[in-house]
Amino acid sequence: MKPIVALSYFHRKIGPLVFYSYPENMLGEQLSTRIANIMDQTVSEGFFTHSFEQNISNNYYFEIHSDWARGNKEMLMVSIIFDQQ
Repeated sequence: MKPIVALSYFHRKIGPLVFYSYPENMLGEQLSTRIANIMDQTVSEGFFTHSFEQNISNNYYFEIHSDWARGNKEMLMVSIIFDQQ
């Protein structure tokens, strides 16, 4: 598998979602859901790694100010997903 870059955000009604990934159409539905759900486990801004099955992700969780978001913060995460090999 080629490395995949994903941008996730926290949707106020649905919860965490992968908003965009590159290369496009490489991130399957199951992997997309697992990457998005990592946001639920994050408590503070910063870098962290996560591994599952044969994949590893390097992630950076951060928040930006928003007048429309709950708590006036948009929650975002950039991830790079690759094989353990």
